[in-house]
Amino acid sequence: MKKTEFVKNVTNIVRGYEKDGEKLFDVTLKETDAYMNAFKEAVLAAMADGEEVAWPGLVKFTVLDVAPHTARNPRSGETIDVPAKKKVKVRALGELKASV
Repeated sequence: MKKTEFVKNVTNIVRGYEKDGEKLFDVTLKETDAYMNAFKEAVLAAMADGEEVAWPGLVKFTVLDVAPHTARNPRSGETIDVPAKKKVKVRALGELKASV
């Protein structure tokens, strides 16, 4: 699913929320897109600071520190020094696991 389709789906779901027979939200595609972009920016900022980000029942993003190590080039057999780096670990949680 592309972002445009995703934004459209989220907008339709939000528009369908009701309480006591009244619609709770009347959002536009543009507003939903802005909320989705803000969410992305918040996740990226937190990850850049090394924080863990979790959306209960859906996904958890964790920053892992990888220590420097030596590796071997499989073609030449040459030993290579690999510098320390950071990796992102993405873990599916409860409802997401169950839905797949």
